[in-house]
Amino acid sequence: MSKTIPIWCCVLNRSIYNHLKRLCNTNDPGFTSDDHGESSIRQLLDTWDCSLHMPLWVSKTEKASIESRLDEWTRQLEESGADISSLASCLWKPLRPLWVSQKTVMWLNEVPDHESWDFTPLILVSASDSGEVQQHRTNSEFSWSYIPGAGDDEESWSRGLSPSVFWTHVDDLIDSGPEICNQKVAEIVESDRVYRAQRGQEAPQVVVKSSKANNGVKSDETLSLSVPKPRVDEESLVSWLASTNLALGSSQVGEFIF
Repeated sequence: MSKTIPIWCCVLNRSIYNHLKRLCNTNDPGFTSDDHGESSIRQLLDTWDCSLHMPLWVSKTEKASIESRLDEWTRQLEESGADISSLASCLWKPLRPLWVSQKTVMWLNEVPDHESWDFTPLILVSASDSGEVQQHRTNSEFSWSYIPGAGDDEESWSRGLSPSVFWTHVDDLIDSGPEICNQKVAEIVESDRVYRAQRGQEAPQVVVKSSKANNGVKSDETLSLSVPKPRVDEESLVSWLASTNLALGSSQVGEFIF
């Protein structure tokens, strides 16, 4: 969404512009002013936007590199036999992508009516966290730089909710509504973590990104929920103390374990 769609928008806009410009050539036998409205087309050409619009997190150097190839890509599209005429007949405003991400802030009462816009918007929605800084990830064998964009950086928006746990509680989450959805997710994630910890399964502390940032610097906060009373694992007769990973049991159980 950061580069491919903006490139296509720009290439299509340029191809449509070239098509309309050819229509205004009176030497074109396929053109008649009555059918196409020569004056309106000429007016349209004066304001038609053929520039490349990309998100802020794409560097100026990369944008300049892409712009240097736009004419070539436009020519290849036109020579491919693509039906530019049909697109030009129904698109009277150039295409322009708009990005909506986690950082997007908008007030609906301040958004102008779309009829007043001088472009046809393509709204690109991403659950990923946008930014110029690449994330450096590593595991026991490999390390790599990762640039979010496909929504697959689930740790930044899933709040610790795994696919299996989500589908187990999908009805509860939907019924909770937007007001308490995050709270419901936190309760479900913590309950699942404690359940796995009681059975000796891997249950790491869940870290979610804070919705607030100080001076533009992101901070992490640990998901912490209080459990009203200890839970008892009937199989081992051990009482787990909330989310502390500490347990209480009888001396007989301790002797059995150690």
